[in-house]
Amino acid sequence: SPLQPVAWTVTVPSAACLTPVLWRPFTYGPRSPDLRAGGPGRRGALLGEAPAGGERRLTPLERALREKIAAEGPITVEAYMEACNAYYYATRDPLGARGDFTTAPEISQMFGEMVGAALADCWDRAGSPADAIYTELGPGRGTLAADALRVLRRLGFNGEAHFIETSPALRDAQRELHRAAEWHESLETLPPARPLLLVANEFFDALAIRQFVDGIERRVMLTPAGLAFDRDGLISEDSPARDAVAARSAT
Repeated sequence: SPLQPVAWTVTVPSAACLTPVLWRPFTYGPRSPDLRAGGPGRRGALLGEAPAGGERRLTPLERALREKIAAEGPITVEAYMEACNAYYYATRDPLGARGDFTTAPEISQMFGEMVGAALADCWDRAGSPADAIYTELGPGRGTLAADALRVLRRLGFNGEAHFIETSPALRDAQRELHRAAEWHESLETLPPARPLLLVANEFFDALAIRQFVDGIERRVMLTPAGLAFDRDGLISEDSPARDAVAARSAT
């Protein structure tokens, strides 16, 4: 029987990964009519707003976004989040005390070992195919993979490790633990027709989303006060990027 993907994800607020880039979280909910003009009634929906009593420097990303919006008009939340993700993960190791957050594999090896045990069970029940490969989407520093593969190796799994990772900084960190691994920009370049032991920990929740207010797609615009959403209200979300990766992973 074919191996079934094992995906471990943790859902977080969709905007959480953007706040380190523009230095201020944004909020959902109604806002006063004068917000678009940067009036005194605004309720924190401006993106990248300066802290009270101080000036805020522009990141290269925010400068590029301002220029793009000024030239071409408001961009979708999806395009905004894609740009933020690309900039954020390409320019830093975001994990640990010197970063912005941590994840379960960085706290205890037991998390990765349990993932490894679950994968070993799947692999065994599938008949222990010798051509199976370990694949992880967004493997962070490679800590989870190291712990999971340690268990898998002890239980007879000798397959290759393949990582889907676009961040140069994180690829460097992963190489410290996995010198024999192979790296890919997307699932498309994985070896064809090979059974996958597939792991995705806190990956899908970081992919870009679309937002809609009353059926109209929400956009990010440029105001005299900075970047801001063009509309507020009851928000619905979807993620074509997430759906595409999930569909590709299942084939």
